[in-house]
Amino acid sequence: MLAEEVRDQTEAWYDQSFERMPKSYETVLLHPSGRRVELSVMNVPVEIQGQVVGNHLIIKDITEENRVKKKIKHQAYHDELTGLPNRRKFYDELNQAIEQHEGEASAIAVMVLDVDLRCSLITERMPWIC
Repeated sequence: MLAEEVRDQTEAWYDQSFERMPKSYETVLLHPSGRRVELSVMNVPVEIQGQVVGNHLIIKDITEENRVKKKIKHQAYHDELTGLPNRRKFYDELNQAIEQHEGEASAIAVMVLDVDLRCSLITERMPWIC
């Protein structure tokens, strides 16, 4: 069964395949056990004597592939030890904020806190904390 949030869009994409143009899209099925299965779908119309009489569907389970991509993206933007956002994530978020407010009469402020200094002072007195 198609997941509720993608049902209408998936049905629309399927209907478009009868317009003689191949269509690629991703969708989500719900397994009877409740597990979500992410799919890549290639929908190719079959024409006989100029009329679309059906479709070939090429479907690939991309659940694991998407999980790995998400994990790699998280690792790229977060510290491995603490799980906190890293400098790359900070600059990415800052650039997005700047682009979002470009041309507006609004201001963006950035506050930098040197945690290393505070941590080194604490480490001298209580090394088990940092």
